[in-house]
Amino acid sequence: VFLPEILLATDAFKAGLKVLEPELMKTIDAGSFQEKPKVVIGTVKGDVHAVGKDMVATMLTVGGFDVKDVGADVDSEVFITAAEEFGAQSIGLSALMSTTMPSQKEVIDFLEAKGLRNKYKVIVGGGPVTPQWAEQIGADGFSKDAVEAVELAKSLLK
Repeated sequence: VFLPEILLATDAFKAGLKVLEPELMKTIDAGSFQEKPKVVIGTVKGDVHAVGKDMVATMLTVGGFDVKDVGADVDSEVFITAAEEFGAQSIGLSALMSTTMPSQKEVIDFLEAKGLRNKYKVIVGGGPVTPQWAEQIGADGFSKDAVEAVELAKSLLK
């Protein structure tokens, strides 16, 4: 697949999501949560890819979460500031390039330096990300796709 085709597929996904999202929102199931758990999600610094992150954000919303999407190419400090202001319990970090994976670790290191690491469950994902990487950087979990991310987030926040 060539880059222009990927960009066209991304645009098609976003256009389709605008049509489907209202219907998906009707199926929201908060499950066993009394109050919607809050998640901050974004693509880490240096990475502008957003399709996977957008899918995860949508599935989390449909799964009963209150989601704040901070976008793509996001600095570590922005994740933490957003999580603090939003009252999040979890932070989702996407990296779709192996060269940006260290930025996931940087966010976790930043949380530790601020004394906030135990306050948040950190989930990592993206094309090159593996369960071994998640363990190595001290993330609370890894998800290979949007459906698994919802189940993981629910289990971590129970």
